[in-house]
Amino acid sequence: MTFSPISDARFGARTAVFAAYTSGTLARFELEVRARGLGLEAQEGLIAKTMRRYGHDMSRLFGLAIDAEGLGPRGWAEGRDATGRGRVFVSNHRSALDILATLAVIEGKHVSRADLAQWPVVGPIARRAGILFVEREDRRSAAEVVKQMIGYVERGVSVIIFPEGTTYPGDEVRPFMPGAFAVSRRTGCEVVPLGIAYGGEAVSFGDESFLEHMRRVAGARRTRVAITVGEPFTPQGADTSTLSQRAQGVVQELVHRSRARLSAA
Repeated sequence: MTFSPISDARFGARTAVFAAYTSGTLARFELEVRARGLGLEAQEGLIAKTMRRYGHDMSRLFGLAIDAEGLGPRGWAEGRDATGRGRVFVSNHRSALDILATLAVIEGKHVSRADLAQWPVVGPIARRAGILFVEREDRRSAAEVVKQMIGYVERGVSVIIFPEGTTYPGDEVRPFMPGAFAVSRRTGCEVVPLGIAYGGEAVSFGDESFLEHMRRVAGARRTRVAITVGEPFTPQGADTSTLSQRAQGVVQELVHRSRARLSAA
């Protein structure tokens, strides 16, 4: 894989700004919490506001042009249903950029790979934001994350998960893992499907290291991404397998709708 001097320079500049902005965001958040003496509930509100702004600003920094459909009247998909319960947002997974894009338009806590918690710069803000970390091949870790997700939902906080389990190229949505749907069955919360498509297959995380992937996608001048948020649905007595298959099918339809908007533009 070859990289041009221009894209490498762009990647370097963006990475430097990203590190400074991320560290500054965390520092400002902690100062505000202490200055205002915020309790845990108030902190959650501030986290949601801070991370939404962070997602918007970082998406712009990395050249993401987001076309989102199906958002609420406030300009984002809200994390609570009409009863005040949290939701479970489920999406296909194509790139490391998915997290930035969804942070900008979806209110909730992401479920992410466990090693992210220890990364420099990103790890501290991810831990403070309440991101849930899971070891993909560890059943005990997965079970613990399901418990944490249930706790969030019952407190009125949404979670955002990519139930394919890893990234894949193309628009085909692979079978979903059951964890998110076990949460819905246990709590009765809404499942909100969303489909992501990028302008160009080169954005997909393929056979490369994470650094190579970010070097490539963060070096691009502009990246178009379409996100379509679908209608929420509740378990209504369905078992986990049925919920998983239903969500996979709906997400697939939403990915096609996102792709159609990109193709028409």
